[in-house]
Amino acid sequence: MPRQAPISPDPEPGFLPVAGETLPELASAQIYRAIIEGRQPPGSHVPEAAVARAMGLSRGPVREGLRLLERKGLVVFHARRGFFVRNLTTEGLDDLF
Repeated sequence: MPRQAPISPDPEPGFLPVAGETLPELASAQIYRAIIEGRQPPGSHVPEAAVARAMGLSRGPVREGLRLLERKGLVVFHARRGFFVRNLTTEGLDDLF
């Protein structure tokens, strides 16, 4: 059996540990980037199941990630319809950032 090198307790120079980010936070970050980059345009439906499948996650962490974005005002939830990217005005963008 090949011998594995011991894990160094010191991180490589210039890199920070990524511990602490949860799956919902990671999903939220990817969806956020998709919105900011225009891959999810304003008013578009964010299909929970398709996003989860593309990320290799179950729907739960994606749904929680979308809830995080809902609290930030980037998406809105409509009962029995799902999440949609919020239509923002320039004033609305100023409020978010």
